[in-house]
Amino acid sequence: MKKWVFLLVIIASGIIQVNMPDYFKIFGVKPNLLLIAVVAAATHYRLRWVLFFSIISGIFMDAFSARYFALNTALFIFWGVAIYKLSRKIDIDNNFRRFVLIMVVVLLHNIISAVALLYLGNSIPLGIILRIIFFECLYTAFILPLLSILTRFIPSLSF
Repeated sequence: MKKWVFLLVIIASGIIQVNMPDYFKIFGVKPNLLLIAVVAAATHYRLRWVLFFSIISGIFMDAFSARYFALNTALFIFWGVAIYKLSRKIDIDNNFRRFVLIMVVVLLHNIISAVALLYLGNSIPLGIILRIIFFECLYTAFILPLLSILTRFIPSLSF
């Protein structure tokens, strides 16, 4: 996929994620489309483009997030580089491996974000934290196969 098209995909993912209607939410949780974009970039582009797309995705997520500013940007850069290096050692072209990878990345991302929020003094009930951590992880992982089916119809968007 061309880099400018992927940049448009990131922008569209961010807009969809921010403006997602309530009837797409499951237990009040939305999928993390920008993190899916970072994973896709890390498996398909060179490191400098992975960094660029990770920074853009992280800034977009931080701009519309109530979380600590720059936390998502830093984490997205970390996930982008880590997945880039992992994809050079392990074949991630299998749909099941992508499913597991995105599930683990979203799970760890949410755990780190929750710990950072608690460390900064935010009081969040344990039930809400656990619901966000686990349901967002599952929801995002189950959205990934749907996105890969949709992108087959548009050749320039294939992941």
